[in-house]
Amino acid sequence: MKIGERLKRLRMINALTQEELASRADLTKGYISQLENDATSPSIATLKDIVDVFGITMQEFFAESSKGGMWSSGLPPGCSPRMMMPA
Repeated sequence: MKIGERLKRLRMINALTQEELASRADLTKGYISQLENDATSPSIATLKDIVDVFGITMQEFFAESSKGGMWSSGLPPGCSPRMMMPA
């Protein structure tokens, strides 16, 4: 699963719009759209900012599930839908 697909799935599971995610990660909506469509790749620092919004680690974001493939439950293994509350 590509980064964009993982990002979009995680955003949708957490019921965020691209605009809401962009605001919480201090990015633009257009940039989030480009990431989700794999039109660009984020820096490690930017990806860290994004996964922090969801309260997961980079390791969880990239983890593969041993049950039915990657993210078989829709989330990284051991994760539940949770988001860090905005400051």
